[in-house]
Amino acid sequence: MKRFMEKNQTEKFDWIFHIDSDMVFTPSHVISLIRDAVKYNLPLLSGVYFQRREIGDKRHPVALRRRNEDSYDCLEGLPESGLIEVDSVGQGFVVCKPEVYEKLQEKHGNHVFEYVSTKAGMKSEDIVWCERLKALGFKIMVDCDVRVGHYGVI
Repeated sequence: MKRFMEKNQTEKFDWIFHIDSDMVFTPSHVISLIRDAVKYNLPLLSGVYFQRREIGDKRHPVALRRRNEDSYDCLEGLPESGLIEVDSVGQGFVVCKPEVYEKLQEKHGNHVFEYVSTKAGMKSEDIVWCERLKALGFKIMVDCDVRVGHYGVI
C-alpha cells in the first residue's frame, strides 16, 4: 500500500481496478464501468458478477446488503439495469478513484485490507474495506448494466 500510494504521488493515477484473476470480461466492460463512474461522479463503482457456488437453488450476485452487525445477506431482486447503492461488494470487478485509498490510508495506515474477528466468526477483507469506506462517507455503488463472468459460473 505504501509503495502504491507513493507511486500515485508522482504518476497521478486516474483509476484503480480491483479485478479478481477468475473474472471473465471484455474491454467494453471496463470502459462502461469507468464511463458510468465519471458520468455519475462516483469515486467507487462495482460491476455485477455472481458467486461460484449455488446457495439453495440459485447463484447470487456478489453485491451484499447488511443484515445485522455480524452478517450480510446476498442482494435479492437485482434490477436489470441502472445504479444501486449497497452496503458491501466483493472486490471482483470494482473501479475506484485514488482518493478512496488516500482517505483509507489517512485513517487506517497501510492496512486497508484486513480480516476482522467478530462474535459470529471472521469478516472478509471485502466487507471490512466497504465498512471503512462507508464510515468515511463513500457510497458503495453497483452498475447493474455491467455484468461480467466468474470463471466456473459462465
